Amino acid sequence: MEQPNGLEAMGCVVCRDFGQDGFFVGTVVGFEFDGQGNSLYCIEYTDGDKEDLDQEEFNYAYALHMKREGWDLLDGASHSEGGDSNSDDTISYRDTYRPPKVWPI
Repeated sequence: MEQPNGLEAMGCVVCRDFGQDGFFVGTVVGFEFDGQGNSLYCIEYTDGDKEDLDQEEFNYAYALHMKREGWDLLDGASHSEGGDSNSDDTISYRDTYRPPKVWPI
C-alpha cells in the first residue's frame, strides 16, 4: 500500500491525537513546499481549525487514521471487516479495495 504524498494527498483524511482533547479528524486542503524544500500539508479539521503538518507529522496522522479505520498496516495492508487478521474476512488492499481520497465528514 502506498501512502499518497504531495499533491496526491489533497483530500486525504488524517487523524491526530491531541491527548486529553481527544482525536480529531481532518482533511488535507492544501500542499506546498516551505522555503527549504520541505513538504507542508494544510489540514482542516471537522471543527474548522487548521494547521500545517510537515512530512513526518502527515505520515503519522495518515497512518493513525488508517489504523483507526481498521487497516492492519503491519500485515500487508489488509482491511479487516471483523474477526482476526488471519480469517477469511480480510480484504486485500491491492486486490479489492482502495480507500477514496475524499471522504465525507
